[in-house]
Amino acid sequence: MVSEAGLSDAGRARIAAAVAAAENMTGVELRLVLAHSSSNYGAFALIYPALLALIAGGITSAVEPDLPAWILFMGEAALFLVAVGLMQWKPLRFALVPPSAKRKAAWRHGRLHYASIGLKQPHIKSALLIFCSQVERSVEILADDAIAEKLPRAVWQPVVETFKTDMAQGRIADAFVMAASACAAILAPVFPPVPGHPNEISDDLVEL
Repeated sequence: MVSEAGLSDAGRARIAAAVAAAENMTGVELRLVLAHSSSNYGAFALIYPALLALIAGGITSAVEPDLPAWILFMGEAALFLVAVGLMQWKPLRFALVPPSAKRKAAWRHGRLHYASIGLKQPHIKSALLIFCSQVERSVEILADDAIAEKLPRAVWQPVVETFKTDMAQGRIADAFVMAASACAAILAPVFPPVPGHPNEISDDLVEL
């Protein structure tokens, strides 16, 4: 089966195997997440049509000042409804969302998911999240305070850049396999594996 994201079952199996191998190298638990988008941006499906109708109405009234108000209103309403219908097509809506709004949505989504790890498994001492949101083209590596104290954010940047390159070329499974291995290699010298430590987070990729 191939998901909306373009990831096959074979690709998912590769990612899970890569996470298992990575966690044999370090005592840190890894969680890999792939979100198709970090928001449906529903507000923009109303904001843009409303602006379009207002602008069109203003231009029309300037060009045709004697046009009856009811005709102007009906035209604006019709244009608004047509635009709302068009904005239900997600590729168009996502394309029109400002980059700043996309960055904010992805930033919030990644941190909410990271927080959920602690809420569901509060006893886990160290965890690292590799989070990708496709529509926003956002990739982040989030770590807890214990990891951040010893490994600055800059150490993850090469991994993030390589991940983005792989994703841009459609190599989703390769991106996550590479990231899991690279992060484990960075973590291993500082957070070595703990003998007998159970695997407390699923190795499977979480798809949202």
